[in-house]
Amino acid sequence: MRTRWLSFHWSPDRQEIACDGERFAHPVATNTHASHDVAHLLAAAGGLPWKPSGTREEVCAAEFNAVLVEHLAVSVLEAELLGRGSDLLEPTLRHLRWFVEEHYAPFPVSFDEALERFLHMLDREAVVRLSPVLFRTRVFELNEHDFRDRTLQGRFTSGFAPRVTGPLLRAKEALEGELLALALRASVPTSG
Repeated sequence: MRTRWLSFHWSPDRQEIACDGERFAHPVATNTHASHDVAHLLAAAGGLPWKPSGTREEVCAAEFNAVLVEHLAVSVLEAELLGRGSDLLEPTLRHLRWFVEEHYAPFPVSFDEALERFLHMLDREAVVRLSPVLFRTRVFELNEHDFRDRTLQGRFTSGFAPRVTGPLLRAKEALEGELLALALRASVPTSG
């Protein structure tokens, strides 16, 4: 897979993500977390639709991919750091089903079809390798109660391999295991 240039800027006034110079900026301040925007970039690095603009189908695909990456990554991180739960896949799948069937209804494809598309296109290795960027963003959000009033930004390539040890390394390994379990559960071959 080719190298992608990724960046994000998150501040109280502006949230912007970019992949290879193609930018998406929320037209107004949103209630999302910076970690959600980073999840969009991990989706881009992982070969998935990432940009939440265009047709309804394109927006839904990009949001589904980001929500899946974010929810699973945050779950493994918080399980590691805060000792929250061990069954991470089922709550993630329940959240995604709610996302498709209620929150973003009418969704252009079924939950099963959206999940199959995610797994079929996913470069799992890239998402797992870059997951420490999302983990560190989430740790910032957990540690800084006023994070919504702060500015956070980053630039990296899809080839970046952040060094991690301790809890972040264990979270990275757990994310890889959960993504493998998801693929096995769905019996869909993945490219990663």
